[in-house]
Amino acid sequence: MGLGLSYTLCLLFGALISPTDPIAVLGILAKFKLPENVKLNIVGESLFNDGVGVVIFATIYRIVENGSDSISAGEIGLTFLEEAGGGVLFGLALGYVLYRLLRSINHYQTEVIVTVAGVMGGYLLAQKLHISGPLAMVVAGLFVGDHAR
Repeated sequence: MGLGLSYTLCLLFGALISPTDPIAVLGILAKFKLPENVKLNIVGESLFNDGVGVVIFATIYRIVENGSDSISAGEIGLTFLEEAGGGVLFGLALGYVLYRLLRSINHYQTEVIVTVAGVMGGYLLAQKLHISGPLAMVVAGLFVGDHAR
């Protein structure tokens, strides 16, 4: 097409469009009579893949921003590990805290408010810590959903 796009910009665009649409996945799953735990696993995996896609996008964006000559493979790996690993660990910690809070509450409206506040506050804190917020929230949601009543 005659566009002078670099290889890293093409990778960045690929990372941008690669995550699946969880709503479309839910729509497709609604057509089949699958057990709820199978549907939950598929949707959870779809959301987890979306979180990994965001981490890949952020990593490639740093390469584009700083120039590919100034970043080594070790720095790329470290960035990916910080974003993804930090997001998963933070998500597990947040999920545990939310689970313990929700376990002590027996009021539906309060449970909803605690859940929304946990997600919004957790995402903001993840951004401040420079870790993957989407990945952390997916892991926290899966943790709470798996352990909650």
